[in-house]
Amino acid sequence: MKKLCLIAVMLLCMSANAFAAGVSDPAQTSENQTVSNTSTVTVTQNQQGKMAIVPYIDNSEQNKGYIAETVRANYNDAFVANGFDIVPELDTTQALENAGYDVDNAIVPDKDVLADIAKATGADYVVAMEIDDIDASRHVSFFQTKVRAVARLRYSFYMTAKNRVYTFQTTGEFNNKAVIGDVGFKGAIQPALEQAMSRANAKIQSYVAADKDVSVHVADK
Repeated sequence: MKKLCLIAVMLLCMSANAFAAGVSDPAQTSENQTVSNTSTVTVTQNQQGKMAIVPYIDNSEQNKGYIAETVRANYNDAFVANGFDIVPELDTTQALENAGYDVDNAIVPDKDVLADIAKATGADYVVAMEIDDIDASRHVSFFQTKVRAVARLRYSFYMTAKNRVYTFQTTGEFNNKAVIGDVGFKGAIQPALEQAMSRANAKIQSYVAADKDVSVHVADK
């Protein structure tokens, strides 16, 4: 009889443990729900929109291969890294030609052309950039050799939702110095370009962020 009672008690304990394991912890469930909701919001905020990137114009007359590489990394690739859906380059180029833009003018397209590109490609944003000038000079003294570079860029950024174009300029500067030995121009020009383009990208991100804030407030009403 004692053995039967003991077995019954053991079965009751096992059933209680199994029931407890099957019930979710309310605090843990709430925490998991919070994380899930946060992730959803983050994904929504990272949807930057569709962007058409107009091929850049180089009026610096430097004609260096590393300039094209630097622009690719900080103009084209940077927008991809920032979460934009990029319009294929061929589509943007075709839309540029259809808008009547003359490449020989070597200037940033005006608002009408940018608006035509946005309409033809379905882009939320269109960006165009011109390397206005890269001034690089070497300075030699008794103590050191220095190459100073200053890069000046012009940008036009079109926002489809507002039918508005933002135009601005950015500048980057860098000094490449050496106490012993010679220094090259690349070591000064490349960082100067990167600095100018980084400042431009930050400005564009601020325009997009302001546009997103407006959209969010309107949607909440």
